Amino acid sequence: ARHSKDMANRHAEIHREIHSKVDENHAAMEARHSKLEATLRTQDEQLHKEINDRVDGVERHHANVSKETSKRLNALDLRISGLQGASGEAKRDIHKLRDEVNSLTVKSAAHDVDIGKNSDD
Repeated sequence: ARHSKDMANRHAEIHREIHSKVDENHAAMEARHSKLEATLRTQDEQLHKEINDRVDGVERHHANVSKETSKRLNALDLRISGLQGASGEAKRDIHKLRDEVNSLTVKSAAHDVDIGKNSDD
């Protein structure tokens, strides 16, 4: 009877040791899990901050490029308007010169006729 009581006590002690080891391992795993989760959250926050900073930088760059492009297009529009105006003036000048050449040609022909009449006389 004593032997079976000793065996039962030994059996109960081994069960306590096994439960204790399982509890220790469980606590260690919980601690590792918590630490890993905290590390991953920190890494996630850092990555979010980094990508947000990069996106902000790209947006600023895009805004600057857009503003510069707008300025360049406005300058080109002004140059084109100026060239169109100058082209219009040149066309008007050419028409005036044509009219003047035609008029002078008519006058020259009339003078030639007058000269011809005068030399006939």
